[in-house]
Amino acid sequence: MKKRIGVTLILFVLISIVFADRYLLAEYDLNLLEYFRRTSTLTTEEKAWLEDHGPIIYASDHSTPPLRYVDETGQYKGVALDFLQAMSLELGTEVTVKPMVWQEALDALAKGETDMCDMYPSAKRSQFYDFSDPIYYQRGVVVIPKDSDIQSLDDLHTRTVGTQQGDYVNDFLISNFNGIRFHLFKDYTDTMA
Repeated sequence: MKKRIGVTLILFVLISIVFADRYLLAEYDLNLLEYFRRTSTLTTEEKAWLEDHGPIIYASDHSTPPLRYVDETGQYKGVALDFLQAMSLELGTEVTVKPMVWQEALDALAKGETDMCDMYPSAKRSQFYDFSDPIYYQRGVVVIPKDSDIQSLDDLHTRTVGTQQGDYVNDFLISNFNGIRFHLFKDYTDTMA
């Protein structure tokens, strides 16, 4: 009887580990071992840096809801800001946020005027920035007029598209669509006008 209970318990633990591994892989793109390795506590060196550095300055686009946006009262809000608030509490250090136009946020980060920003990694950007593991995944859409003859992404070849200056989508479109041309805007709100 004890042997049967022991085997059942071991089997239950193994199945639980497999399910936990699959869940973490689906949810966070990490297996169980990677999850525990990456969620470990800060090193002494990292803690010292946080104490010496002062507030961490986050700058990013001011108008990309639901990730980040300035609302009608002038408050900077969004999912990314919720994450930063949780990170600030976890690290025990202040995170100052600076809403900017996207290209200005990229320039400020490259010059060292700010400490971090959330963006898509790319080979081109890795020349200027260091990247952490992703904190979220995002998909984009192509917005077209209702009467457009564009039926699929393949129809974007040789077209002119309106995008935001500095956006990763520009690199993506150039590398995936022949002859694509850009009308660059300061802000995505302007592309819809």
